[in-house]
Amino acid sequence: MSQRETNVIASGWGWRAKDGLHRRLKSQCTLFLCILLLQNISAHGQLYTYPDRVNSQLEAALLREVSGQPADEKKLQDLIRLASIYYYKPLHRVSALQKSLIYARQAKALATQLNNRDDFEKAVLLVADALIQSGEIPEAELELPALSGKTRIELLLTLSFQLLLANEGSAAVNIETSGRYLSEADSLSKAYGDCTSKAQIGTIRGVWLSSQSQYRPAEQILLSTLHTVDSSHCLEPQYLDLELGQFYTNSGDYEKSLKYCLKGLKEAEARSDSLSLGDLNDLIAIVFRNTGKLPAARDHFTMAMQYYLRWPGTRSNLELEIKYIGQVFIGEKEYQKALAFFLQAYSQYPPETYRAKKIAAGTIGDCYLKLKQFDKAEHYFQYEFRLAESAEAINEETYHRLAFFYVESGSFRKALPYLRQALMRISQANLQTKRHLYYMFYLTYYALGDYKSAVYYLKENNKCDDTLFEHSKYQALLDLQAKYEDDKKTGKINLLTKTSQLDQANLRHAEFLRNISICGSIAFAILGAVFYKQYRRKKEMSAQLEVLLQDKEWLLREVHHRVKNNLHTVICLLQIQAEFLKDDALRAIESSQHRIYAMSLIHQKLYLTDETETINLQMYLEELISYLKESFTNDQRISYDVEVKPLKVDIAIAIPIGLIVNEAITNSIKHAFVGRRQNNMIRISLDEVGKGVSLTIADNGIGINLNDDPLKWGSLGLKMIRGLSQDLEASLDISNVNGTRITIQFTTDLNANHNKHNRENQDTDRRRSIYRGV
Repeated sequence: MSQRETNVIASGWGWRAKDGLHRRLKSQCTLFLCILLLQNISAHGQLYTYPDRVNSQLEAALLREVSGQPADEKKLQDLIRLASIYYYKPLHRVSALQKSLIYARQAKALATQLNNRDDFEKAVLLVADALIQSGEIPEAELELPALSGKTRIELLLTLSFQLLLANEGSAAVNIETSGRYLSEADSLSKAYGDCTSKAQIGTIRGVWLSSQSQYRPAEQILLSTLHTVDSSHCLEPQYLDLELGQFYTNSGDYEKSLKYCLKGLKEAEARSDSLSLGDLNDLIAIVFRNTGKLPAARDHFTMAMQYYLRWPGTRSNLELEIKYIGQVFIGEKEYQKALAFFLQAYSQYPPETYRAKKIAAGTIGDCYLKLKQFDKAEHYFQYEFRLAESAEAINEETYHRLAFFYVESGSFRKALPYLRQALMRISQANLQTKRHLYYMFYLTYYALGDYKSAVYYLKENNKCDDTLFEHSKYQALLDLQAKYEDDKKTGKINLLTKTSQLDQANLRHAEFLRNISICGSIAFAILGAVFYKQYRRKKEMSAQLEVLLQDKEWLLREVHHRVKNNLHTVICLLQIQAEFLKDDALRAIESSQHRIYAMSLIHQKLYLTDETETINLQMYLEELISYLKESFTNDQRISYDVEVKPLKVDIAIAIPIGLIVNEAITNSIKHAFVGRRQNNMIRISLDEVGKGVSLTIADNGIGINLNDDPLKWGSLGLKMIRGLSQDLEASLDISNVNGTRITIQFTTDLNANHNKHNRENQDTDRRRSIYRGV
């Protein structure tokens, strides 16, 4: 391990990244920071009150004046201004916060001497704020007895909210203390508080309930408070939008989270509020990261980082943004880039506090873990754990992190004690954390041969998965039920109206017939009654059939959803098995993963659309080809020319087509461009030809050996293409025209294949021989 790597946590060093990534990031950051410098910063009505901001250009003049001033009111004001200037220094460095604390305490003492109550309370709040930002929350709590009235409410709310965000100490104790401070602030607000205080209390109470997994009441109080804020304008709405976004992120509803984050971003930009813009961009980036949109996540993490370089955030900070940006590189499997980014960032912004050092150790450890350098990774993971021990900040995350390393490195027996310690502290964790911990338990017990325990924790993991998946569908189900009830009420009204009209017609008809003949009127009345009953019965049966049809479509979509989930579980299991395989066995597993994905994508498309029996080949093939491009990490620089018409076909046709395209493209990527790094092209086209469809997959590679019959070539992929073409009753042509060209022509007329099922029993042996190697 180099000297630079061993010293990265404790101090900085001179080093410059020379790759294009650093140059691009530096230029973007410079431009973005220039924009920030031109913005007016205003952030009134946050979740808790910040100190008043003072122009930092006054620092030198205030220092000169304070040094020679007598102990009077002017010196008191200058001390408060200096404390505020150092509080708002970029990055919240320890040295700046210490200076803020010194001047705030001097102001507190001078205000006591001058008997100035208002400035005394300002100074006390500055002392508490500086202590909180330094991580000294217990010290800040000691300032509470000196305050009363509205200033006491402000500090109570600040402490309550910061305790909910604190990672140090016992989560249960922090939540209990936070709740006690919140209740006291609520009681005081009835005598001293105003609309702003009530809105702040309602928001923090929603966050507090969410921290205890009381999601439904938390959501209700947050939405109710937002309604009050929108109508009374007593609190800037972007802060409440931020907390709603955080709530929905924690509960796994990313669509609603993004909705409120974007709403808050619009509000904050309209008010030039940089204090919330950092947190909002950070949360948007987290949503994009968790939903797999990594480039968009990196952009928003970078924007958040630029805000945190100038102003502190409420929920995040510079250290976390560095961690998140590096994690995006890791998610893109750019492990060396991630490590280079971390080393460059920590040289430019050396970690000072316990929390910053802990984050730095964990991020570098993650990089070495991904690079399979387990000795170096263990050094940093152990150092991260020791930092938490020395700060008496052991919690679920601390044990979870070290257990994660041992599971990933294959040291399952070492991982088990840390997993158990994490499980003892999991009550306050969110669904994603619980899901990941249960999955690590499953891997550990499976590797140790305790299959009963492994199955138990796999079921617990699946329960978390189901909760996350079903949450996104819950609102859709409620909307569907509401629509169904409205339609049912409308149908009843229409039916009653038609019934009334029919009764009136029958009455007039009966009166008319009665004038002609009593017997005739009786006969027609009976006929009308029979007709009316038949009409009513027909309407009822029609309504029942419509409901049954809707239920059938809903169940069919659910079946496709479950099939897709099960296929993805198989892909995950194959990926786990691939960690222990190499060479031919690994390639076989990876090929199977691509084939299973091609089939699972069909079911995903079916349950995400209103059509449950047909597939749009254009959307399906474009997404499949995109997946294949991302799955092969090589330097061949292959271009793809995709021309697929939006043709809808039955699932029985879509699955063989997807498998054929998968096999053909995979074969071209692996074998067509050996030794070539440029001018490589794969072309996929699908178009209607007469009453049929023509599918062509061609490359400009080295071609195949045409001396042998290509349909009898020993490749498993071509055997599959031949067998799948026969299933489609399609014509297959493989030629060597400037590379390899595979052309398949088939018909989408299912009636033309009506005798297909009659031949299934005869073709069973042939299909088994074709797919035996899959």
